[in-house]
Amino acid sequence: KNGKFVEATWDEALNLVADRLKLANGSVAGFLGDRVSNEDAYLFGKLFRDVLKSNRISNRPHVAGIDLVQRYGVGKGTNLKDLGRGDVILVVASDVEESAPIYFLRLKAAAERGATLIAANSRETKIDRYTKHSLRYKAGTEAQLVYGLLSAASNQQSAISDHLSNYNASKVASITGVDETAIDEAGKAIGAAKNLIVVFGDEQPYPVMQHGEQSNESRVLAQACANLVVATGHVGKANNGLLPLWPHNNTQGVFEMLSATGASWSNADNLKALYIVGTDPIGEGQHLPKSDFVVVQELFMTETAHQADVILPAVSFAERDGTFTNAERRVQRYYKALPPMGEGHPDWDIIQAVANRSGEKWGFFTSEAVMDEIASTVPSYQEATYPALAVTKEEWPPVGGDDLYFGGTAYDNRGGVGLQLPSLIELDNRSELNWIEPGTRSDGLIFPRKLNRHGTLIDQSKVYEPRLIEHVVEYQA
Repeated sequence: KNGKFVEATWDEALNLVADRLKLANGSVAGFLGDRVSNEDAYLFGKLFRDVLKSNRISNRPHVAGIDLVQRYGVGKGTNLKDLGRGDVILVVASDVEESAPIYFLRLKAAAERGATLIAANSRETKIDRYTKHSLRYKAGTEAQLVYGLLSAASNQQSAISDHLSNYNASKVASITGVDETAIDEAGKAIGAAKNLIVVFGDEQPYPVMQHGEQSNESRVLAQACANLVVATGHVGKANNGLLPLWPHNNTQGVFEMLSATGASWSNADNLKALYIVGTDPIGEGQHLPKSDFVVVQELFMTETAHQADVILPAVSFAERDGTFTNAERRVQRYYKALPPMGEGHPDWDIIQAVANRSGEKWGFFTSEAVMDEIASTVPSYQEATYPALAVTKEEWPPVGGDDLYFGGTAYDNRGGVGLQLPSLIELDNRSELNWIEPGTRSDGLIFPRKLNRHGTLIDQSKVYEPRLIEHVVEYQA
C-alpha cells in the first residue's frame, strides 16, 4: 500500500489476489519453481486451467528435453546397482560428481562391476577415472558426437538414416576433435550393449530460452540422446533409457504435473496478472514480463518478492507433507518434521484458497487428498497413493542390532521406498525418431553446475556459507 509493504490478514490478501486474477480475464501467467511438491504443482496447473482459463505456466528453471525424458526415461524397475558386465552407460555433457554425487557413486560402482562407462565431455571430470572410453569433444559439438556414436552403433535407423549418413566416424572426428577410432570403438560398444542408459547434463553452450521461447538448439542434445536409445531399442524396459541430471529435487515432477493439467508456456507481454510460486527469476538474473499485478508465494523475501504487489508466505518441505518425483521418476513421500513458522501455509493450501475465493468448491483437506486426485487423473501416477508410497522393505546393508553386524546405515527407512513410475512409452508403446540438425557454437563458453553454489534456499544458511563458491564460467577452445 502506498509503495510500501504492510502486514495484512490472510482474508484480505487472498480476496485481493482472487479479485485481481479474475479481473485479468485470462491474461494471466504463472512461474512455478521445481522445489515445490507434486501436489502444489498439480493444483497450480488446475487453478490456471479450470479457474483462470489460461495455460501459460513456465516451470523454472527451464530445462531442455524434459518431455523426451517423460517418454523415454529409464524404464520402471531400473536400479543402477543391477548394472554390470555387458551393460553400457553413456555420460554426456555433465560433471556427474558435481551435479548428482549419489549417481556418481552408483555409476562408479557399476563400472567396477564390469559395466562399460563412456564419458563424453568438453573437459575432464572425475568420472573419467572409471571409464573405458573418454571422449573429449569441442564445446558445442556434443550432439554431433552422439550421432557419430549412433552411426557407429547400428545401421537400422531408417527414419533418420539419411541424416546419419553425414555423421560417419571420420566426419564426426573432424567436427568434434575426438579420435575417429575412439568414436568407432565406443559406438560398437553401444551397439553390443545388453542394457544402455544415457546420462545427459546441461554443460552445453546454448541458451535454453530465447525471447521467451525454448530454443531448438537447447533441445538438440536431448533429442540426439533420445534418438540414440530409441534407434538401438533401449527404451521401455528396466535399466534402459534416458537419465537426466536435472537441477533440482522435483524438476521432473513439476513438469509432469503441469503437463497433466495442460500447461504450455508461450511468450507473453503486457499481462494483467502474474502469479509466481517457489522461484526467484529476478535473483537468477531474469526479467519479469510486464504485468499490472504480481503475486509472489515464497519462503523468503527474495529479489522477485520485492517487486510483488502481494506476498503470500508458504512453508518449507520440513513443515508439511508431500511428494517429489526424481529424475528416475521415482515418487517419494516426505513427512512433516517441524511445526510451521509464523502464519505460513503449504503452497497447495494457498492455491486452493485462491480457487475457492474465485467461486470454486475444492475440498482438499490434506496433501494426501490432492495425491488421490492425481492418481485418479494422471495415468502414470495411478499407483502413487500415499499408502503405496509408504511401503518399506528390508534393505541392504542392515542397520545393525543385537544379533547383526552394523552395516553402515544409521537408520531404518520408515518413510517408504517410494514407487517408480512407468515412462510414457511403457504405457502406450509409442516412439519416434525426430531430427534437429545440430549447430555449432564458436565461443566455447559453458557454465558448469557446481554442487556448492549459491541459491535462494542455501543462501539462507550461515553455517554453509563458507563452502559456497561463486559462479564459474569456462572457455573450451
